Amino acid sequence: MSTCAEKRLSHWKARDNWLGRQSSNPQKCELWDCERWVELQWFWDPNSTWTLPALCPHCGLPVSSNELISSPSGKDGSKDVECPNCFETFKHYIKVANGCPLNLALVGHWDGWQPFGTSYRGCGFLEVSIGNMSKNDRNHVEKVYVAGFVPCSQVPNLPEALDPFLQPLMQDISTRFIDGFKVFSYPREIDVEGYQTSGEETVRVLLLCWTGDHPGQCECGKFLNQGKCGCRRCKIVGRLLENSTNTHVYYGENRYHFRYPWEERCIESSVDDMFDIDFETRVSVRKTMSSTKGFTGTSILNKFLYPLYGFDILKHTVNDVFHTICLNIVKNWVE
Repeated sequence: MSTCAEKRLSHWKARDNWLGRQSSNPQKCELWDCERWVELQWFWDPNSTWTLPALCPHCGLPVSSNELISSPSGKDGSKDVECPNCFETFKHYIKVANGCPLNLALVGHWDGWQPFGTSYRGCGFLEVSIGNMSKNDRNHVEKVYVAGFVPCSQVPNLPEALDPFLQPLMQDISTRFIDGFKVFSYPREIDVEGYQTSGEETVRVLLLCWTGDHPGQCECGKFLNQGKCGCRRCKIVGRLLENSTNTHVYYGENRYHFRYPWEERCIESSVDDMFDIDFETRVSVRKTMSSTKGFTGTSILNKFLYPLYGFDILKHTVNDVFHTICLNIVKNWVE
């Protein structure tokens, strides 16, 4: 077995930390010690079987397995599926898949910069790393893969600016999750620590989480970067200062809301708000809706990945560890 293949099985070597568990490992050392990996353990568990989603042949967006199962059945055992996105009907035969330790979990990242010192002209990279590897391996420069490059151009002030660059990645992940790809490099005699390979394996791919700083997450997830609804996790509401010309929004009563937290956002109840903002053609009304709801539209991450395996842009778009540190304060104390 190659060195790269061995590194991609690091999660399986530590399967006692997540396989068969109902909660995450208290000692958080790796990705597979956290809640997200425990939620998706069926993806790697050989004893788990699940219904595969499908891609709509008309619009190309995924249709969830629940939609497929609940669709009316035909006489030949097929399903007459109505796509919830384009409302076209197509015939589909239910397919199932088993978990496999060789399946890959990707960690996505977006960050941009201004090479000319102005926010009107910027560029950036869309990158992915393999979450199956240990952090020492997946964070190595050779194991971070560029999935897309946003060239230097005058970036329009639109929430759709990154969609053309993200769409190829989303389409590829959707195809690889449903159909997978064949791997022939694992001989039959190799035993992957409790899992007997068959020589030819179908490897599937999913996106575990999406990382970045707050502006980058707002661009990919189409959250409101600033304004009344400044948090994508909860329904915090800011307000302007009374009798002041200052246009900044402030979030007060922190002691009270520490004891009585703001209500958390729910992706199921937020979908309608995203759709309403998408189809609003009046600019002024759309800005008002965005300020009230906290979204600038429907993220392409939600369109493709939520029907596949429940990727929640409210919970699974996390911050980089470097952006959770007050760098100015740390710098002053170090100096």
